[in-house]
Amino acid sequence: MTSNLEFGQWNRVFGDNRLTAALVDRLVHHAHILAFTGESYRSGLVPVTARNLSKYW
Repeated sequence: MTSNLEFGQWNRVFGDNRLTAALVDRLVHHAHILAFTGESYRSGLVPVTARNLSKYW
């Protein structure tokens, strides 16, 4: 599973703090979490017009 949101922001998606805490707890119990920083490699591969449109989707 991948997400651009930090775990602390997931409750905005699911709307319930307890539900979100339980979900995150079950997902990360035996998970390997990779956190990347910096500019996305793929953003340089997308044409400028498509990148500009992404803010509207």
